[in-house]
Amino acid sequence: MEELDQFMLQKARLALNEGHIFGLGREGFMRVNIACPRSNMEKALLQLEQAVKQLSHTGKKNIRILGRN
Repeated sequence: MEELDQFMLQKARLALNEGHIFGLGREGFMRVNIACPRSNMEKALLQLEQAVKQLSHTGKKNIRILGRN
């Protein structure tokens, strides 16, 4: 989770919420708040897309998603 969180913050410039703050059984998950204006969501998705493209160009493909390799 730490690696995903750092990637999102540093490369995509997006913040995630840890799942455990939403109750039992949600540990190991991360959440994105999409309760925002559409223009903010579009900007966030573009930032994420650009960060993922950069990641694929650097050859780094081993980011943990949902607690798996």
